[in-house]
Amino acid sequence: MTGLSNGPSWRSDSMRGSAPTLSGGQQQRLRTARALTVRPSVLLLDEPTSSLDPYSRDVIEKLMLRLKSELALVLVTHDLEQALRVSDCVAFMKFGSIEGWGARRRR
Repeated sequence: MTGLSNGPSWRSDSMRGSAPTLSGGQQQRLRTARALTVRPSVLLLDEPTSSLDPYSRDVIEKLMLRLKSELALVLVTHDLEQALRVSDCVAFMKFGSIEGWGARRRR
């Protein structure tokens, strides 16, 4: 499984504290690490980068790009640009119904 230790904020001494004292990005990586301990074949990520600063969002998106080669990721987000950056297939929902879906076009 791809390591989660990339990035200076993950390895810092601040990661030795309790979860509530961690930054939002560190907490999100910790939640992902906990989920990965059971070696899932599918990982559901619900708004994984909401309320994160741009650096932490980038770290999480790079992690998603690495993980998707090892397991299926289902991403729920309101950030269309993020969905297009990290997804191979995108579905659009409106009021609980899928309005459209398809493979992301590579540029």
